[in-house]
Amino acid sequence: MAPRKEVGAVATIVAAILAVAAIAVNELIKSEGNISSLTYHWSGTTSCYLGACVESKYEDACNTCKKIADASDCDTCKMKGAGQAWVALNGLAIAVLAFAAIAVFLDRSKLQKVLLASLFSKPTKKHNKMAPQKSSVIGAVAGIVAAVLAVAAIGVNELIKWEDSALGVESSLTYHWSGTTSCGSLFGLGGCVESKYEDACDLCKKIADASDCDSCTMMSAGQAWVALNGLAIAVLAFAAIAVFLDRSKFAKGFAGIAFLAIALALVVYYAVADETGAWNGDEYGAENFGVSGWLDVVAALCSAIAIALD
Repeated sequence: MAPRKEVGAVATIVAAILAVAAIAVNELIKSEGNISSLTYHWSGTTSCYLGACVESKYEDACNTCKKIADASDCDTCKMKGAGQAWVALNGLAIAVLAFAAIAVFLDRSKLQKVLLASLFSKPTKKHNKMAPQKSSVIGAVAGIVAAVLAVAAIGVNELIKWEDSALGVESSLTYHWSGTTSCGSLFGLGGCVESKYEDACDLCKKIADASDCDSCTMMSAGQAWVALNGLAIAVLAFAAIAVFLDRSKFAKGFAGIAFLAIALALVVYYAVADETGAWNGDEYGAENFGVSGWLDVVAALCSAIAIALD
């Protein structure tokens, strides 16, 4: 493979990961003042004042607006459509970039020979020299998928979620790695309040020792979870590159480190959450396991596949 193609393929992988991160981080416009801020996401807005934040969804605001006006006159409906288009186009770009990376590493003639060898005959040294083993390529793809899932897990930022509803009243409490979001509504009308562990921890330390503050403990657990996922993303990228550069031994080691990092991130965070009462694994199990947690579980499984096939 020519060096220029290798660089192009790596750039393609990086572009796909950045596009996933852009969707997950979900911060398109942000205006800040001394004591307030307003952030526009693809799905809604978050308004903060003196550390307290209120979240508003375009879908809810659009539905309310359509009751008194035409959808074409509702800015929230227009923003909702624009946000959905932005996500859809980025999703398309991610899929195309993933195929582009694979196409660069295995050009059409090489791919055909690898597939024919695997289907009709035993692989020969000639085939091995011409292209990476089919299993190694699958392992590399699994590693890329694991990295993308880990990026998405950080961006989605939903580790634990509690929900309840009764007599038209709906409430939820979501635990992020950096804080919590509490939402409440009555017959579809309501809002959300965001709280940061850092602010709660600083306040708690003024009246107690940090070791006695659950907010400080959860903040540390969240930071560890992000750091370990970040480590996993980096080494998974190196693992994929190592496979395509015919350095499978290095790839297997990188994938192993990624698997351990993701597994440790899950164990540390949910053990601390269980200890502080944020998550009750014994009583509720997977019921309140957040989206980010499940993304990490699948990422760990993909990393294990990469270890086996690299």
